[in-house]
Amino acid sequence: MRITALLNPCFAAAACALALCAPAAAQWSLDNEASDLRFISTKAGQVAEVHQFKRLGGGLSASGQVRLVVELASAETGVPIRNERLQAMLFEVLQFPQAVFEAQLDTPQQAAVAALAPGAVLDLALPGRLTLHGRTQALQAALRVVGLQGGRLLVSTRAPLVLQASAFDLLAGVEKLREAVGLSAISPAVPVSFTLALQR
Repeated sequence: MRITALLNPCFAAAACALALCAPAAAQWSLDNEASDLRFISTKAGQVAEVHQFKRLGGGLSASGQVRLVVELASAETGVPIRNERLQAMLFEVLQFPQAVFEAQLDTPQQAAVAALAPGAVLDLALPGRLTLHGRTQALQAALRVVGLQGGRLLVSTRAPLVLQASAFDLLAGVEKLREAVGLSAISPAVPVSFTLALQR
């Protein structure tokens, strides 16, 4: 079964009715061990590599507040010296230790999430804001939420989020990385995707 949020006014009315029947204090926290967030770097115009962040936090509150916290020092590229360079030269983790995405589900979306049965699917277009390296930018996330057994949810990106280094004052850090390894170029556009497990 697939539910697509906000298809028409009838859905909104039905979702509001569901909200009256759903648990009033539904709340989910992120399970770091079962979650995954990855990003792609492209160097020399043609070499793409997939990396990840290993420490994530956050969840979905009873009032529909969405919060995803990424510990930037947990970046894992598979090369220890490259991890250190990302932390020091790009993210500057001593000053900016986290990236935080925040958003708010509206009432119909809250009701639809709370009503998800195991195996049911909900597609959401969720506007939010990402704070990274001291800058906050609006971000639209296309998400898929799947209901699991035991009240759990699986939330994943339906399309990668493409972050621009210039929007977060990271171009100087990209240039430092390029010079450190002697590359001709490192792309300032970085696709990000994730799969997050939430436990009620």
